[in-house]
Amino acid sequence: MINLQHFTLSKKQLDSIPENERTLIFLLCHVASELAVLTKLFRICSADVEVKQKYFKEARDAQWLTIGRLLMGKIYEFWKLLEKSFFATKISKDYAPHFDQDTNAALDNLKKYFGSNNFIKTVHHNFAFHYSADQIKVGYGKLDKDDSLDAYLSITNVNSLYSFAESVVFRSMMESISPNDHAKAITSLLDETSKVIKWINEFIGGCVATCLTLHVGGDLGAKENKIEDAEDWKTITIPYFVEIEENDS
Repeated sequence: MINLQHFTLSKKQLDSIPENERTLIFLLCHVASELAVLTKLFRICSADVEVKQKYFKEARDAQWLTIGRLLMGKIYEFWKLLEKSFFATKISKDYAPHFDQDTNAALDNLKKYFGSNNFIKTVHHNFAFHYSADQIKVGYGKLDKDDSLDAYLSITNVNSLYSFAESVVFRSMMESISPNDHAKAITSLLDETSKVIKWINEFIGGCVATCLTLHVGGDLGAKENKIEDAEDWKTITIPYFVEIEENDS
């Protein structure tokens, strides 16, 4: 059972919010929606599901790492958004006194995390939205004897998999996170990504609540919607190989 609190804002209510704050809230809520989608895909695709054929495992790994890179890239873009539209605009000084303890704690944790070296920034710069030749050289030098050097080609491009390239990118990314200890890198990737997303969601929720309290106020008339037939994420799989018409690929 999933309980949703549903409310609708009017254009008049939105107009009552100063433009720079309104823009920030729109972008933060957009971030929250994107992270919700990517987080679900990441959790589902990275689940340790038993597979029989070697190419299924290679495809599964390529899929969750692709989504993981996009997720970490978006997380870092969120932080750049805060720097530009929350701190630099001084909205932070107006909102902070109204934040509850959990929101302030989440913001403090985010500032500490992004104020020091962190692998989310590294992944963003070198793997998520950019292609770094230097990093590929590093990954190639770290290939393990058990890493796949296979390629699987299909007449439909969506079913092709260049596993040898994914092996190099994987080694390169793991080396950037934890040099010479790639098992530790995978654990760090999963743990830190989950931790930072939790802080982000806590902060966004508090920021939106503060904005609405300051400028809209009153009872928003929230109603409860119940979803009774939602699927358990642990039972869901997203296949890499799919039946598709050649013209659709």
